[in-house]
Amino acid sequence: MKPFYFLDNLKWNTFMTKNTIITGMGVFTVGYEGTAISLTLLITLSSLHVSSSEKPLFEGLLVSTGYIGMVIGGLIFGILSNKGRKKYYGIDVLLMGIGSILQFFVNNSYELFLLRTIIGIGVGADFVLSPVIIAENFNALDRGKAIAIGRVIMITLGDIAASLVFLSLLLSHVSTSLLWRITLSLGVIPALSVFYFRRRLPDTVRYIGRIKGDINELKNAVIKITGRNEVNVNVTIDRTPAFVYFRRNWKFFLTSALLWALLDLNIGIKEFGPTLIARQIGITDPAVYKIITDLAFALPGAFLGIILIDRSRKITQSISLISLIIVLTSFVALRGILPDVFLFLIISSYYFVYNIGAHPIIGTGLPAIELSPTKVRSFVQGIVVATAKSGGAIGTLLFPILFHKYGLIGALLPSIAIYLIMLALFTLVLPETGRKSLEETSREIESEEKIK
Repeated sequence: MKPFYFLDNLKWNTFMTKNTIITGMGVFTVGYEGTAISLTLLITLSSLHVSSSEKPLFEGLLVSTGYIGMVIGGLIFGILSNKGRKKYYGIDVLLMGIGSILQFFVNNSYELFLLRTIIGIGVGADFVLSPVIIAENFNALDRGKAIAIGRVIMITLGDIAASLVFLSLLLSHVSTSLLWRITLSLGVIPALSVFYFRRRLPDTVRYIGRIKGDINELKNAVIKITGRNEVNVNVTIDRTPAFVYFRRNWKFFLTSALLWALLDLNIGIKEFGPTLIARQIGITDPAVYKIITDLAFALPGAFLGIILIDRSRKITQSISLISLIIVLTSFVALRGILPDVFLFLIISSYYFVYNIGAHPIIGTGLPAIELSPTKVRSFVQGIVVATAKSGGAIGTLLFPILFHKYGLIGALLPSIAIYLIMLALFTLVLPETGRKSLEETSREIESEEKIK
C-alpha cells in the first residue's frame, strides 16, 4: 500500500483551499512587485537622474538584481527547508515586505538595487517553499491544479493589482517621484498580511513522516488535513542515502533546472513588455498594456491551464511551447506588415499561451518537485530555482541591451530558438507525472525496497 494513500485519494477539501490561498498570497506579492517595477521602470530611472548613456544597463540591473536575490534565496532556503518546511515559512514574505516598504525612502539607484535584491531573496525562498508545501499536502489528482492556482492565478492577480494601483495614482496626478515610490512600496500590504497565517500552517505530512519521523505530529497533521480523527497511518522515516536519489534521478533534476533557466532567459519579454515593447506598437501607457494583457489574455490562459494540467503534463506543456513559438514567429514575420493593433493582439496572445503550460509546469519547478523524493525535494528545488533565476538575471540584463542595439526583432529572435530547444528537452527527457502520487513519480518507495 502507498504510504500516503489517505492523502492521494482525498478529495479537495477546506484545508486544501486554505493551503492554496495562504501559499498563493506570497506569490501575489511576487506578481505585484514584478509588475510594479516593470510599470515604473522608466520614470524611476528618470526620477533618480540616470543618464541616457547609463539607461540600457540600469534598465537591466533594476530588474536583474531581483533575480540575483532569487538565486541567493533559492540556494539558502533550499538547504534550510530540509530542516522543516514550516520552520522557515513566513520569512520569505517578511523579506519581501521589508524590502517593499523601504523602497519608498531610496535616494539613488544603488539603494534601489539593494532593496530589489532583498525582495528577490524573499521571492527565491517562496519559489522553493510554496510549491513544495502545496505538492506535499495535496492529493494526486489535483496537485497540478493547486500549484497552477496558488502560483499562476495568484501571480496574475498580483500583476493586475499593481497595474490598477499605478493607473489610479497616475489619474490622481501625484508627482512622478511619489508615483513610483508609492507603487513599489505598497507591496508590503499583501506580503505582511499573510505572514501570520503562514506561521500557523502545519508542516507537510510527507516531511513529518519521511524526514522528521514524528508519528504523533504526523497524526495531528493528518487530522487537520483530512478532517477525520481515524486515519490509518503507516509511514516510516526514509533511510535511503541522498546520493542514491541523485545518482538515479540526476538527469531529471538537471533537465528541470535547465528548462526553467531557458524559460527565464526569455523573461525579458514579460518584464519589459509594458515599457519597451508597448512603445514599439503605439502604446504609451504601460498600465493599459498590462491590464489588457493580464485580464484578457494571461488570466484566461491560466484558467485553461488549470483545466488541462492534471490531464497530462506532457500534452499541456507541448501545446504551450509550440504556441509560444508560433506567436513569436508570427510577430517577427508580420512586424512592418500589419498595423499596430494586430501586432498588439499577437504579442498579447503570448501571455495566454505562456500561462497554459510554460508557467504552471516549467515555471514553478513542478517537474523537479514531482521527480524528487521527499528527502531531497526542497534541496533539489533550491538548486532548480537558483539555476532558473540565474537565467532570469541574464535574460533581464541582456534584453534591454539587445533591444537598444538591434531593435525589437533582434531582441525577440533568440527567444524562438530557446523555445524550440525547450520543446525538444521536455518531450524527450521528462516522463509523464500527472495523476500519480509523489512516491510513484519520484520512485521513492522503490529505492527504499531495494535497500531493504
